[in-house]
Amino acid sequence: MMTRTFTFPRSRPRGLIGHRLEAQEQAFLLGAGALVLVLLWTVPTWPLKLLGGAGVGVFTAWAALAPYKGRTWLRWREIRRTYRRALRGGDLLYVSRAPRAGRSSAGRLRPVPPPAGVPPLEWLTASTAFGEVAVLMQPTERVFTATLEVEADRDFGGLDEPERESLIVAFEHLLRSTAEASRIRRLAWMLRVVPTDPTAHARDSVARRDWDAPAWLRDSYDRLQQQVAISAEDRRLFVTLSVPYTQALVAEARAYSSLAEGFGRVVGAEVETFVRTLPLAQLRLVRTLDEATLASLIHSLYDPTHQIDDTVGANRQSAWPAEVDGRDPRFVKTRTWSNPDPWYSATAWFKELPVVSVRVNFLAPLLLWIDDAIRTVTVVMDLADSERALSRAMGDLSNEIGQADGGPVQNPKDKQARARAAQTVEELGEGYAGVTLTGWVTVSARGEKELAKAQDVVRGAIVKSRMRPEWCDREHWRAFANTLPLATGLLREW
Repeated sequence: MMTRTFTFPRSRPRGLIGHRLEAQEQAFLLGAGALVLVLLWTVPTWPLKLLGGAGVGVFTAWAALAPYKGRTWLRWREIRRTYRRALRGGDLLYVSRAPRAGRSSAGRLRPVPPPAGVPPLEWLTASTAFGEVAVLMQPTERVFTATLEVEADRDFGGLDEPERESLIVAFEHLLRSTAEASRIRRLAWMLRVVPTDPTAHARDSVARRDWDAPAWLRDSYDRLQQQVAISAEDRRLFVTLSVPYTQALVAEARAYSSLAEGFGRVVGAEVETFVRTLPLAQLRLVRTLDEATLASLIHSLYDPTHQIDDTVGANRQSAWPAEVDGRDPRFVKTRTWSNPDPWYSATAWFKELPVVSVRVNFLAPLLLWIDDAIRTVTVVMDLADSERALSRAMGDLSNEIGQADGGPVQNPKDKQARARAAQTVEELGEGYAGVTLTGWVTVSARGEKELAKAQDVVRGAIVKSRMRPEWCDREHWRAFANTLPLATGLLREW
């Protein structure tokens, strides 16, 4: 059996006209064209008309099309404007109100605003057959999210090719069944990797050893310990489910005594359905994340020394760190109540997915081959039913064909993009799941120099994965939220 390979269509801007420029860039060019017409109409002499029109044209082309520090001047302008506005408003220095929040007269915890970049949240609870799960309602995003911890039933690296192929088909079935038969419209897979002490087990064994035990028993355990590999990293896989806020969902929730209970019941039913389909993809549910566990997970992403399983005192108030400082354009600095030493974090997004055919484990350099780098890798997937995904793919293929150069010499990248777009249409026509995805990675370290070193290591791993990263300078304060269990980081199209 031949090894399965995957190709990704080229990422195209989503402009109002065509897919070569973003809508903002197209509006800027149209505005510049209107300004040139005004100059030609109002300026009295032809030399001044030509000089003014040429000046506006050259500046517009440079601002919207010419590369400038990895992007374009127009795109950097919006980033800088947002950054400066947040800096002037004091939003980039967050201090938690948790110590002063307290409880209401009814005994409920008062809400604590999250850091800048994190959407407003309302915490609900849903009871499922698999345990309680915290449901986060995001009013500005108009979605409900719930998070599960999962793990694989089998080690993918140890499977032969037929078993790998069956596992891939099973995962495709999971995506297709979720898109076709549930309210879930987005999945965010989050891998948290924190280095641990590889000698901790050996030291604990020495500390607990019974020296009165027979010598042969002690020697036998020592030989066994030498033969067993001790992982030096703690790897945890989570999946966040996103259910959109719709009128049908509200109507169903109104059947219960309160909307909060109704929302919890409806979203909890979707969580149960999804958990029951996990074995189809050979995934196993570890646990559903209730309020304490989810709060502990969020807190650990800001403070890697905090153990995810340490849920003592964890709640919706203590989820956020004591301080988040995003004023430096190169990173975000966080400090928690229990640890005065800050952590430095930087976030990058996958600007370009592989442009060549890759195997299913193409992310292994980023997920598995890095040592001593604290990182969170999130892949966000928007799910679409077959008909809607096929319609969109055919539109992308039509744009690729319509924008192709008709000359005798064609750009080979354009030819490859058309071939991949055509392959996507064929695969969707055969019943494959329709997925729009993006990826984010956040790296954390104790100091600025350590963070810069970790960024270089992660950048090299992403390049080995045949992708191209882009660090979110001046946007780390809001890009960090895309690696939280909130299923953000992808423009919504539903």
